[in-house]
Amino acid sequence: MSRWKRSLTGALITFAIAFPVGATSAGYLTDRNNPGAALGAGVGTSIGLFGAAMGAPLGALSGKRVDKVHYEARGQQ
Repeated sequence: MSRWKRSLTGALITFAIAFPVGATSAGYLTDRNNPGAALGAGVGTSIGLFGAAMGAPLGALSGKRVDKVHYEARGQQ
């Protein structure tokens, strides 16, 4: 997989993890007793984008570089 694809994958995974965390903790972060769905979605998106910004470089650096080297066996004939 290329670095761009790994970067996108890392960003999507961390967004998918951070969004529900931000949405459920919107009441605590905004100091409101009963936040609405719009506020939860907004805070979830903010936290999700923050997570995606951290996950993209980690995804790009993950994996290994594969160099295919072929050796020929040269024995005595």
